[in-house]
Amino acid sequence: MDSILEQLSAGIYGERGEWSPVAQGATVAGAGTYDTQVGTYVCSGSLCWFTAQLHFDDANHTGTGNLQITGLPFTSDDTTDAEVVVSYYDSEGSSEVAGIGLISPGSKSISEFRTAAGTVVSIEADHEMHITGSYRIDTN
Repeated sequence: MDSILEQLSAGIYGERGEWSPVAQGATVAGAGTYDTQVGTYVCSGSLCWFTAQLHFDDANHTGTGNLQITGLPFTSDDTTDAEVVVSYYDSEGSSEVAGIGLISPGSKSISEFRTAAGTVVSIEADHEMHITGSYRIDTN
């Protein structure tokens, strides 16, 4: 009998693959270089589970404003917001933070990150991010 990964690879129960997360600023998107830039996903029906590991330094990223992550593997459905779990390390502030990210309806990005205390996260820090979550995708 095939393993579930073999069945996913064959498209029997869904799909799995990789994606490239990209950090950008909400005010000025900018561009940067990454030490780590890896994403994976598994989709079954209209539900997509994903992970991302991203490490970039603000010294070589030209974005400004609130942090956003683009490049999700599929467009979210247009009916619900999705919140994803985010942990990241800010080496400039020497702090590790857990919080949430928001995926808006009809989007392929995490549009806003907030700490557990509700503070919006700015791109102006050295981020080592680990993101995991799920969202409903547009199947039309």
